[in-house]
Amino acid sequence: MIMLVSLILLMQLKEEVMLSNLNKKVRSILLISFSILFVGCTSNMKELVNNSKNNKVEQEIISHKLLSNSELPIDIKLSVNSLVLKMRGKSPKSSIVRYDPNGTHIITEDKFKYDNFVWSNLNIMKYNILSKDNSTTDIELVGVLSFKDIIGRFTSPIFHMNYQIKNKKSIIVKNSYIVDNFISKNMTKAYIVPLDKFRGQKNKLKDFVSLFKFAKANAIRMNANEKEIESYNKLTFFDKLKGKYPNNAIKGEFVMMIFCMERFPENYKLILEPTNAKNLKPKYLNDNGWQMGLIPFKGEARSLFKPFTVKVFYKKDKSYIKNKLAEFNNKMNYSRLNSNLNVISNAKLVLNMKNKQHVKLIQMRLGYLKYYNGKLDGVLTNSLKESLLQFNKNVLNVNSDKWSVDTQKALFKGTNI
Repeated sequence: MIMLVSLILLMQLKEEVMLSNLNKKVRSILLISFSILFVGCTSNMKELVNNSKNNKVEQEIISHKLLSNSELPIDIKLSVNSLVLKMRGKSPKSSIVRYDPNGTHIITEDKFKYDNFVWSNLNIMKYNILSKDNSTTDIELVGVLSFKDIIGRFTSPIFHMNYQIKNKKSIIVKNSYIVDNFISKNMTKAYIVPLDKFRGQKNKLKDFVSLFKFAKANAIRMNANEKEIESYNKLTFFDKLKGKYPNNAIKGEFVMMIFCMERFPENYKLILEPTNAKNLKPKYLNDNGWQMGLIPFKGEARSLFKPFTVKVFYKKDKSYIKNKLAEFNNKMNYSRLNSNLNVISNAKLVLNMKNKQHVKLIQMRLGYLKYYNGKLDGVLTNSLKESLLQFNKNVLNVNSDKWSVDTQKALFKGTNI
């Protein structure tokens, strides 16, 4: 009964965390809970440590290359070591720890064996002595195990154990329960790859790891380099206003590859929502809980004036709530260029409707957004005023054909000019 109540409370806590997307209050509670090392807990295994079986004890403790922290009680180290073996699909063969065959032992996702994953951390959330007499001590243990692999994937199952220390010499695990946990660490990555390279290799890309390594090796560079910065700084001021950036957009067919580096439980799914673009249809892959999305597109990578955005969500089955993980786009990242880059979109320089170069830039932008189809002559005509009126109405909800700072910020939002 104690185990059942604890599990219910644990699952309720998890559900609250997911629904609130880890609000600040819950985050604080979890950080405090996860930081407990229980230095003050009294180990009831001193006789075991000091007896002739000491070498076997140490061998079992270090068998998984973790839990070497001497501050943790020996019984925790031994019990959790045996649990990790079960999670890896192995039967713990121990002269010290055994599992009660009449108890309840559940691994909710027993098909995943943590192959090639290093056991990286242990957070103890609860260590409670339930009862104690001269020969036995009953203990409740709750915690989170963290695993990671060579490409940076991460998973953190929650475990709950009830075990009994017998005569200070052996451990009997009465009940054990392990559930995959999803804590939304925003470990999501995206790469844009030429479609022809993907097609040429797709028969060799069989799983998440091979796809991820392929994406990293073949991705188009989206960040400005030193030469591009130098070329940009040589441009005249009006060239910069016109958007003549170094290394223009690359045109062709591409695929955006989005990887969730944190493992999803079985009842969670990935959702990709492209915006500012038509006919972008995501495709999804699920490799034993490691989820990713592919978005083929034709047009521009490192785009300046034709960017689209992909919002990344996750959702629990039968739930209407979507939780945002990340957001990606096909724009080149000019964040390393000097601060003058955003003088227009941030209205550090307010465009002057009496300046032909400025008006021409406004005409170009309105034309791209389908508000203006007149000449690019830098003249403030009635046609241009009508375009400004429609833009202000639609975007700013203002019935005016006047040029303003708000109009400028809205018109050039996201352009990096």
